[in-house]
Amino acid sequence: MTFRHEELLAAARKEMEVADHLLYVTYPMVKESKFLLSVASKVATSARIALQALLEYEKLGNTIIDYPPSFVAQMSIYKRELERKHNLDPTFHRLFQRLFEIYQSNKNSLIKFKRGDSYVLATKDYTLSVLDYETIKKYANVTKKFINSVDNITKMTNVQDQ
Repeated sequence: MTFRHEELLAAARKEMEVADHLLYVTYPMVKESKFLLSVASKVATSARIALQALLEYEKLGNTIIDYPPSFVAQMSIYKRELERKHNLDPTFHRLFQRLFEIYQSNKNSLIKFKRGDSYVLATKDYTLSVLDYETIKKYANVTKKFINSVDNITKMTNVQDQ
């Protein structure tokens, strides 16, 4: 029997594999900065699903009762209750915030344009978000570390339970 957190973790890894392929194989061939938005979206989805896996795991252990579907609320629960409990890197929370900002900027952007090898998003109030290859690579690497941390937390406790 597989638990929901295990299914979510597998889905997060799958999304990350797709993001890696887009980042390290497809993007270098097409060299289109607009493509970075697709990669950032895959990385964000992977991070969000991994966070949900951790929340499901905590729910299974009765540490939390339930969690709301809102990513912002999930980030809050993570920061308030789980980051310190599992001694997780604060960089993970900053990653969640940044990926959410990119998502919001993309969704609400009135202006999107290419500048050199970067892609720029501008919101109504002219707040700019700049995406470039190196930044997305960094976000992908931090997301992989987060997925591995969640995996270690669930495996370590599963071993202790047996």
